[in-house]
Amino acid sequence: MRRTEGRYLFLLSRIAANGVEDVPAVNALQDQYRLTPLSAYLGQPSPEPAPTPKFPAYDPKRAASIEFINYFNFLLGQIKPGPDERPLLEKWARIGVQPGKTFDPATLAPDVRKAVAEGVAAAHEKIKAESLKVGRNINNWTLIAEGFGYRSMVGGKDLMRAAANMIGIYGNNPEEAYNFSGAKDSAGDTLDGSKHDYVVHFKTPPPVQAFWSVTMYKLPEILLVANPIKRYSIGDRTPGFKTNEDGSMTIYIQHESPGPDKESNWLPAPDGPFVLALRIYWPEWDVLDGKWQPSAIEKFKK
Repeated sequence: MRRTEGRYLFLLSRIAANGVEDVPAVNALQDQYRLTPLSAYLGQPSPEPAPTPKFPAYDPKRAASIEFINYFNFLLGQIKPGPDERPLLEKWARIGVQPGKTFDPATLAPDVRKAVAEGVAAAHEKIKAESLKVGRNINNWTLIAEGFGYRSMVGGKDLMRAAANMIGIYGNNPEEAYNFSGAKDSAGDTLDGSKHDYVVHFKTPPPVQAFWSVTMYKLPEILLVANPIKRYSIGDRTPGFKTNEDGSMTIYIQHESPGPDKESNWLPAPDGPFVLALRIYWPEWDVLDGKWQPSAIEKFKK
């Protein structure tokens, strides 16, 4: 059992569906889900319900200004900060950062108010810039798995945590999902289906206990790509996916079909820029310790 550090819980549950015909079985499994209060599970009387706080209405412009502190204070009132965060909170209290308290910029001296507003804006830009390079470069894939995990894994890495959550809030622990993002080919050029065809050749498939997949997203929307074969990701669960005689595997990434003999391993790309997401669920130790690494994305010459 793990005790949550916050008042609210958010559950992300994933169930693999092996095709449309498997959906009724998945729905039946979902119908069995139950969320039970701990007191009921233990057969104890229910505690008195705590009053529900009034969530402040979200305004992206306010959140990117000095008014961010009001949102921050509200959220701090709903959690129990970790020991490595308390010195920061004690320091920030001097400018109005106090859990559960209302923040009024007018109470600050004009020069302090100006400095805090500039600090919030600068921090936002710094986090945004870090989000573009968060993770470790491995053959021009970006390993983003290290941006998530238990407090013991990411504690004290404040900028990395903020950047990782800007691009993918609620990320899994690396032992659950090891994720790579691919936006550049082996030459360091951005991926673009209107300019090139590509290929990824893995000497061995990602070693997993669950499954792996490569998903296609068009840019700048970061949305799935409509295509004639209705294939939005490819992996070990893709019907008809073929491995080579030596156990390696080749994925063709391009806008037009690579031909009937290669279509089983085709991941359709948009007629423009795109990014790939390689997700490895329940990875084997060879993934976690770096013995297995994804090969670079290569331009494909027909």
